[in-house]
Amino acid sequence: MKIKYLFATLLFIITCNFAGCKSEKKSNIINEDKMIDVLVDVQLAEAYLSMNRKTRDLSNIKLAPQYYLGIFNKHQISKEQFDLSTSFYKKDMSKFKILYDSVANRLERMNKERSQK
Repeated sequence: MKIKYLFATLLFIITCNFAGCKSEKKSNIINEDKMIDVLVDVQLAEAYLSMNRKTRDLSNIKLAPQYYLGIFNKHQISKEQFDLSTSFYKKDMSKFKILYDSVANRLERMNKERSQK
């Protein structure tokens, strides 16, 4: 009898937590269009930092957190919101792939525009 009561209580607590988390998460999730904008900036920053790693310029690597902070400020989001949104989109890999395909397409378009100048 105690096991049934314990199981029912545990199930109730888990259900309440998931219901509360879903509504809270959805309100803090970055929408897809904005997430693409953020991820484009993240990829550009990563590319820049990667180039500096190859040249052994360690001073810029130490600035990596500042690059991310600048991106978050530019898009008016927090690191926590970015992390939560990334985790949210990763749960649906087809949606995450669509996001990253959009990011890749935008970066390719930017590269073409830059090379035409």
